Amino acid sequence: MNQTIENFHVYLWLTSVILFSLAIFLSVAIYKLHRNQIELNSRMAIESIESAVKRLISEQKKVSEKIIKAVPALNSIREYHANSLREAQAIGRGISPPVYSFDDPESLKLKIGESQNKQLDMALAGNATEGPSRYTIENDELKGGQMIAAFRHLMLKAFNEEFDVIRKQMRHNSFPTAFKKLNKLEEQLDNLGEPFGVALETSYFKLKEEELKIWHGDLIRRNNEKEERKANKAKLKAQGNGGAEDEIDEIEYELEVKESELRKAQALAQVLMEGEQVASKKELERMVKAIQKLKEKKEKTISQAQLTRAGYVYVISNIGCFGHGVCKIGMTRRVEPMERVNELGDASVPFRFDVHTLVFVEDAPSLEKELHNAFHKHRVNIENNRKEFFRVSPEMVEEKMKAMGLESSWYFDVEAKEYRESKLIRRSLENQKVENVDFLSSLPESI
Repeated sequence: MNQTIENFHVYLWLTSVILFSLAIFLSVAIYKLHRNQIELNSRMAIESIESAVKRLISEQKKVSEKIIKAVPALNSIREYHANSLREAQAIGRGISPPVYSFDDPESLKLKIGESQNKQLDMALAGNATEGPSRYTIENDELKGGQMIAAFRHLMLKAFNEEFDVIRKQMRHNSFPTAFKKLNKLEEQLDNLGEPFGVALETSYFKLKEEELKIWHGDLIRRNNEKEERKANKAKLKAQGNGGAEDEIDEIEYELEVKESELRKAQALAQVLMEGEQVASKKELERMVKAIQKLKEKKEKTISQAQLTRAGYVYVISNIGCFGHGVCKIGMTRRVEPMERVNELGDASVPFRFDVHTLVFVEDAPSLEKELHNAFHKHRVNIENNRKEFFRVSPEMVEEKMKAMGLESSWYFDVEAKEYRESKLIRRSLENQKVENVDFLSSLPESI
């Protein structure tokens, strides 16, 4: 009996402990739920569901805008990567991407690019050389296949690299010699590969022959332009307009200065007292008369110069001063047209101009006027038509001149040598300053 009562007491004690622990657990759980409810209510009070949706939509819109802006940059990077990979593949097969100079016209770059793309397509497809599909060395067909593949690769690379040497040695009057060298090169390589059945594909050789003709055509063009410049120089010397051009330039510069002074004087006259205005009026009249005389002198000089109208029309730009997409379209009757271009880039602007085209025509003033009229709405300075700057690209001017039936050599890649060198020097100096600051900040405050 006593044992039963004792067991019952133990049972009651254990039940009480369990119930007490359960009560504590439930109390803690209820407290946490209550606290979460308070936090939720507080958050809902601060930001309603509607405002939260609006905020998320706004954030989504910002992210979408960033993605839209980033897509062109990503595409550009992908395109650059694909071009770089293709160039690496070409170099691996001895097709070195040509290094163009700034006086190589766009037409040459386009033709060479197309020719080399065809060559690389053949090389990547394994069609630039021919060889046996199966070859065995020491009863090992795999080893034989590897040797043939290596031999074909070396033959192609040797041919392409020797082609570059022949091409660079070629002159405008030595194409037959260059072509003989190319044929001899093919014959020598085919003789080396004959024991293994490896040879250069005829269709690939034809592509290299075509490329050689393109380079030779450019050498002919350069020589013809040289001869044309001599003839044009003689024509301009006979006209004797070089001096008139200089005089017109000087008069125009003087006119700009005088007109600027007149505008300042007119603005000043408006704020002067009554007594002072009388003297100012006389000074203004004197300045107007001086400007009128200069205009008459300019017209007379121009009329004398225009008795013969042959000259050069130029399209030039200056990205260091005006950025991309701004061209100056002008003309000169100078015997040496680059003298005029160099003058424009001397003292008045910080950097020299780059030439996109320079074309000699029998009626330069008419061509210049027609181009100015065509791009009138793109003028940078609408108030003063003597300023010949237009917000147009060289490609737009080329298209217009082609529509007029005018063909000339165009150069779209600008050297901008002084501008780019200045940027590099400035960046170097800024980096030097940062390095000095980093070095000083790394020193202890005291020793």
